[in-house]
Amino acid sequence: MLTTAQQLMMAQAQQYDLLTLSGNEVTDYIRTLPDQGDGLTNDGSFGVWPAATNRAINSNAKTSGTDDIIDVGATTSRVASGLVGADTTHFSTVTANAATAEGTSQLISGGAAGTQYTFSVWLAGTGTVKLYISDSVSGKQLGAQITLTATPTKYSVTATTGAASTTQTVGWETDSQQAITVTHGRWMAQTGAVATPHVLTDGATAASSAARIQIPDVARLFTPSQGWMTYRIRAGHAIGTAPFENSYYFQHRTDTNSRMELYSIASTSLLAFARVGLPGPDGRIVTVAAPFILGDVFTVTVTWTEDTLYISYNGGAFSSLACPFVPIGLPVNSDLGTDGSGTQVISSDILWFVCGKGFLANSDAAYLHSLGNAGPPRLTGLPGHPTALWDATSGVFTRRR
Repeated sequence: MLTTAQQLMMAQAQQYDLLTLSGNEVTDYIRTLPDQGDGLTNDGSFGVWPAATNRAINSNAKTSGTDDIIDVGATTSRVASGLVGADTTHFSTVTANAATAEGTSQLISGGAAGTQYTFSVWLAGTGTVKLYISDSVSGKQLGAQITLTATPTKYSVTATTGAASTTQTVGWETDSQQAITVTHGRWMAQTGAVATPHVLTDGATAASSAARIQIPDVARLFTPSQGWMTYRIRAGHAIGTAPFENSYYFQHRTDTNSRMELYSIASTSLLAFARVGLPGPDGRIVTVAAPFILGDVFTVTVTWTEDTLYISYNGGAFSSLACPFVPIGLPVNSDLGTDGSGTQVISSDILWFVCGKGFLANSDAAYLHSLGNAGPPRLTGLPGHPTALWDATSGVFTRRR
């Protein structure tokens, strides 16, 4: 069942020749709503994130006040104004200046032993603090020192709870004796290594659903034998730390023996472009080093012919690999930002996407990268017989008729 916000976003999308949306994407419209989205303002991107459950059950002092907040050497109060975006509430904590390690925490509701968790929270103020994940076996597993500023900023820490541990908590504390006031909100305690956008809780755990974007009528845009695609992405995680075995930027798939896909390879710094098909069936994978970290904005371009695959990162020269295998019987739609099942998502933001039926040279990849976050304003003038452009800022999917 879609929320009212999701229904409005879907209705707006139907006004254009658009990609098919799930309603779970983080868009500029979602960012205008209190307690939702990623905290970015007028960002002009589509966040494609996996499902997540927030186990910090008082994430933003919505109506629960300071219920479930555990103060140590500090006093926390509810503030009836927003800290992030259009939020209307947040917390404020004043330390007692009596010792180090003063701050506040919450239990991980339904927390488990031997489980990887990520704790994220927005903070502002003065002084220095550290986030932590704690349990009865490992104690506090502290993150790096954070020097607070007046600008609310999202921070996170990831740790695995001890085997046979109990009473798992997340929180923040001062790293020296200090008299400071810290404003904070959008607490999020979730499994895995990636801090997804905020899921509001107000006395109980709450969950979000996975986003899924599909490109309609792909055969009009490129073929399995020739074409190209370029993406501009803001990374929601460092390369090699995605929450899934692989994170898919694109997948067009009938089955394991007939598919084309662009993805990051788990536990490596590589982006991969693969094609599997006939004769065989068999396939090949061409890769390129892509050392992006959380928050980096990068460009990835792939192009292909009947017998070769090519991939470029940030406008660099193409890496290439012979691949005479071509998929057949591909479906009408393909996935953008997820795999074909809509589950292994990129956990990042897409700023723009463009594709075509022709072939790209090294200079074309460099030119497309040079367009930056704004991207190409129109299809006219682009190389390689362009066929479609999706600008996430406007939400319009322009297809050459």
